[in-house]
Amino acid sequence: MDGSTADVATVGPGDIFGEMSVLTGENRAATCIARCETACYLIDRAAFEEVLDDRPATAEHFSSTLARRQTELESQREELSATIRSRREADR
Repeated sequence: MDGSTADVATVGPGDIFGEMSVLTGENRAATCIARCETACYLIDRAAFEEVLDDRPATAEHFSSTLARRQTELESQREELSATIRSRREADR
């Protein structure tokens, strides 16, 4: 990639982010930037696992959010790659 960025999603009150890293242990795949004053809660892996053990519905919510966001990110990556290829071809 050429360092290009794109908005992938906008989260609002009560939404979550960072689920990919906490669920998979992978490094983050995106950066989240607040557009207004924001209060966030950081939950470490051990506390998160406790919540998931106590509330299976929460695990389902995070898993479905993870799947949706992975699809969105892949789509964005494909679009950026196509744009970059088009620009390179136009520059030739």
